[in-house]
Amino acid sequence: VILENKKINITAYKDSLQFSKVTGTKHNEDYASYVKGARIINKKMVSKNQERYQARKDNDSLKHLLAEQQIENLIKDITNYNIDFVKEHPNSFYSSVILYQLFMSKQKTKKEIKEMYDNLSDEIKQTAFSKMLAKELNKGGIPQVGDIAPDFSAKTPSGELLSLSEVKGKVTIIDFWASWCGPCRVENPHLVSLYNEFHKQGLNIIGVSLDKSKTNWEKAIEKDKLSWGQISNLKYWQDPIAQTYGVRAIPYSLILNKEGEIVAKNLRGYALKKKVEELLNN
Repeated sequence: VILENKKINITAYKDSLQFSKVTGTKHNEDYASYVKGARIINKKMVSKNQERYQARKDNDSLKHLLAEQQIENLIKDITNYNIDFVKEHPNSFYSSVILYQLFMSKQKTKKEIKEMYDNLSDEIKQTAFSKMLAKELNKGGIPQVGDIAPDFSAKTPSGELLSLSEVKGKVTIIDFWASWCGPCRVENPHLVSLYNEFHKQGLNIIGVSLDKSKTNWEKAIEKDKLSWGQISNLKYWQDPIAQTYGVRAIPYSLILNKEGEIVAKNLRGYALKKKVEELLNN
């Protein structure tokens, strides 16, 4: 029962309380509508779980695999049903409950949750669940996939300031590396190849070095033929950009889409190339 300052009618069935009816107020009736739709999916879920259990008992791997796949699809159906309810009921109390649960279970990115939260009515934003959600959304912390990458700037080898915001509108790789980092130097030829292949199509890379020596940094850039923008504060692990992004080991990279949203972290080889192609084609 959702408490509202109106007359609430309750019809309770003592032998099946879950089918009791609560009517007479908007939020309770919206919730009843939600439950009615959710029950259909949950009933299918119970059935498929029983099929999976029976298949395991019968040692039938094919039926077990099929049941697993169908259960995965039903889980997606539940998530989509929840999202649709929130979008269609921005003035319903239960939308704030669903949205908070979606955020805490990490079923959707912070950006996606924020967009749905912004669409809630002012009245619903004053509810307890909405306030808890707003607090979580406003927390700082290490940027995650789905977040907009925080802007930063530092000096290039020539002494000019270069910022992330200068490359907005392009698919961008932020590459944390250093001249003294062996694995970084091994990875550099792959990045050079990727950059040469896709730069004209819109790929940009910005290198953030954790070097201490400017001389070593410049030599590594020249030797590895890194032709994209390079910046460094020459502060080793105390680099403020690395600290903002929670960098604890290098090489460390983030892939941003054209809107500046972090879409992936630490992809290498074919996986990185595939993601870049996908983003450029979008």
